[in-house]
Amino acid sequence: MVEPELVPPSPVWGRMCIWAGNFRIGNFEEQHCGLSQCVEHLLDIVRILPSLDSVIFQEHNDDYIARYLCESWYESGYNEYGEKVGLAADMHKYRIDYGFPEMFDGPYMVFLLAVGSDSLKLLHIETSSNEVKSFMFKKELFTGAVNSLQEWLSAQLEELRSKDA
Repeated sequence: MVEPELVPPSPVWGRMCIWAGNFRIGNFEEQHCGLSQCVEHLLDIVRILPSLDSVIFQEHNDDYIARYLCESWYESGYNEYGEKVGLAADMHKYRIDYGFPEMFDGPYMVFLLAVGSDSLKLLHIETSSNEVKSFMFKKELFTGAVNSLQEWLSAQLEELRSKDA
């Protein structure tokens, strides 16, 4: 949803959340959030999808994977000289809620894993309870939704520019 009081020239500000199965990522009630930053972050995620292969997790359940990724997130993955050490540094790429604008700040961590060549698994971990929810979906659905959102955002930007002309 775009904020109605935008005055050109302006980036597109609005509200956004993402529904994955029965859980929500983001706070739709948070007003005046940068939608351009959201789209850019989602496009970055699309670009790294090939590196999210989760072969190392194939034989583990969601709780194990979530615990492992959460623990890896809190390890820096770097030694005192700034050099990558251990597996932790490579695990940081799986966390996708980090880097979104403020409407995605929340009491949770969200990780995205590639499962096979055509599916993705979203792991949503409530940090207060450590409850893990997962949602499987096709890569094609995700990339299509991101591309549609980018097209919508471009149309909104064009409309704002035309009001400024």
